[in-house]
Amino acid sequence: MIYAWGKMMDWNKYLNKKISCTCGREHECDIRHIDVGKNVIDRLPDYIKTDNYKHICIVADVNTEKIAGAPVYKALNNANIEYSKFIFDDVDLIPDEKAIGRIMTQIPDDCDLIVGIGSGTINDLCRFCSHKLKNDYFIIATAPSMDGYASDVAPLIINNSNFAVVKRSINS
Repeated sequence: MIYAWGKMMDWNKYLNKKISCTCGREHECDIRHIDVGKNVIDRLPDYIKTDNYKHICIVADVNTEKIAGAPVYKALNNANIEYSKFIFDDVDLIPDEKAIGRIMTQIPDDCDLIVGIGSGTINDLCRFCSHKLKNDYFIIATAPSMDGYASDVAPLIINNSNFAVVKRSINS
């Protein structure tokens, strides 16, 4: 449960279903899981096993790996889940075609799940790459104030201009 606007929110009633809105349109949220609370990273292996992912690829930067890398690696190692990882060494990572190319050339060809550790930039890069690869991604959120986790777009900088990919490929 999450508190929003002073009340407890049950996000499960919105996940992975179409919702009729008072605006007259039907909206869809294709996120399968939202898990908020203490020690939620310990449940990451359960989500991976439930959906039978076999080739997990971790993507983070040096900052976000310091924040949440160790508990993610510990949870996966304790569950005997193998993974590869790509850690950007940039202190100020930019969500551009260079960063996209680095992910796409570093993750193994058989990757079926990208697990991003981060917030805005990592989330957007993982969303875009998972969309291009036609596979799923999970995000281990490191900044709860960032509002793009459930967004339908991945704002990127392409040729020094803002660019947005409109449909995402996200599971959790």
